[in-house]
Amino acid sequence: MIIKHILYDKNASASEIKANINTVNFSAYADISFKNNTDKNIVAIKFKARGYNLFGETVFVNDSAIFDIAFNDLSVDAFAYSASMQTLLPDNNIVKIEISEHETCFSDGSSALYDGKNIVEYELLAFDANNQSDVDIVYALSYFSNQIKNFPIEIGEDWVCCCETYNSDLICRNCKKDKIQVFKTVNFSNACKTIDKMKKGDFDINIFERR
Repeated sequence: MIIKHILYDKNASASEIKANINTVNFSAYADISFKNNTDKNIVAIKFKARGYNLFGETVFVNDSAIFDIAFNDLSVDAFAYSASMQTLLPDNNIVKIEISEHETCFSDGSSALYDGKNIVEYELLAFDANNQSDVDIVYALSYFSNQIKNFPIEIGEDWVCCCETYNSDLICRNCKKDKIQVFKTVNFSNACKTIDKMKKGDFDINIFERR
């Protein structure tokens, strides 16, 4: 098992935001990517950015320390990662940027303004693809879900599903599994029983085709 330390922002529509700067023909560009943190399709997103020069000084754009970076005509599926998106920066002296989510638009016509950080900190016991025991557990429980990444945990009134998705409702926003069934099925005791049944030939292996 792998212990994963998670800092989850409950207010964020986009997570794991990455920004790399490169220069093409003396012009500065940013390559930006993110993970859709919602159960909706993202079609547009706007970031707030602050740029820095080689000396670590803020580069002002139109007398402002903050400038917008926006991407339209997107199609980033629920809980999926975006492709790397390139944008021309407003000043060629920018060699580093800090960006944060500002507004997100969804395919259903709704939008969300980022309301500031609301961080929840927790640890997950995640399965290691390089550990045979973990691989056996994931396989044994794959009749229930083919998205198993970790053991589920409860965090106050919220919970983290076996597919690693943070939830406040009883049905997982990502894999659509019921919370009660997730905790009943994806646990060490049930995994061991299922593995033992499989070894004895008492477990219907065809159930994997019916998940």
